[in-house]
Amino acid sequence: ANLALKHNEQLEEQRLSAEQWQQHAQQLERKKEDLEQELHGEREKHKESHLRKQQAKLRRQLAQKEEQLSSMKKAVEDLKDRVVQLSIRNEREELESGNARRAEAEVRKRISGQEEKMQHLKEKETRLSKE
Repeated sequence: ANLALKHNEQLEEQRLSAEQWQQHAQQLERKKEDLEQELHGEREKHKESHLRKQQAKLRRQLAQKEEQLSSMKKAVEDLKDRVVQLSIRNEREELESGNARRAEAEVRKRISGQEEKMQHLKEKETRLSKE
């Protein structure tokens, strides 16, 4: 009877020990799940942080490209202005050149006319002096 009582006590201790191990295993499992959730949360935070950094980098690149585009647009506008100025200057020079050619032709025509008159006068003078 004493042996049976001892045996029952050992069985009870083993049962309690098994329950404690089972509870301990459940606690560890819960802790593992909590840590996995925390790890998942940290990964999400890291991913979001990384995305924010990427977005900031892309925004800076976009700002630089917009600045480059703006300076290129300004350069194009400056070139357009220069083309207009050169076109106006070219037209003015062509007009002045045309006017100069016409004036030169007019002067040559007058000189020619004067030379003809002089020739006629010389011929007249020669005829008059022979008479």
